[in-house]
Amino acid sequence: MVVLGGLGSSLSRVEISVTLELTYLRPGGFTMLVGIISYWVIVDFPDDATFLTPEEKEIVKRRLEADGQHGARREQFQWSEFRASFADWKTYTGAVMYMGVDGALYAFSLFLPTIIKQINTYTPTVVQLMSVPPYAFACLLVICLRVCGFDISDRDCWLFCG
Repeated sequence: MVVLGGLGSSLSRVEISVTLELTYLRPGGFTMLVGIISYWVIVDFPDDATFLTPEEKEIVKRRLEADGQHGARREQFQWSEFRASFADWKTYTGAVMYMGVDGALYAFSLFLPTIIKQINTYTPTVVQLMSVPPYAFACLLVICLRVCGFDISDRDCWLFCG
């Protein structure tokens, strides 16, 4: 958001001859291209990784098994597992938690420029630039919490506090 705020303020001063559709098509097209390329680059199982030696594949599989991950071995799709995921209360609890965080985030993101504009009669460029500092502060806070969490080796407390 910090970059987008600066980008938005610089675009407001430039005569734009490009259509709005093209403005969204470039980053969207790049995202689609990365997604298509990742189909062939990202591997599903350690056995499929051509860039690992046999010893490294064995180490990765042992780590996955020790961590309780089922990705260490090949599995087939089963409808019973699919249905079980929808019967699990944790699926719905996680969805509600995600919506709670996203709702607040998007409400803040979408209405902050309007709130700033209502406080004083700034130009649109100044309003856009004044919406950047909260995101810059949040970025620094996340980085600090990450560093503190790894130094103490207890990330749960820091995630809860952040």
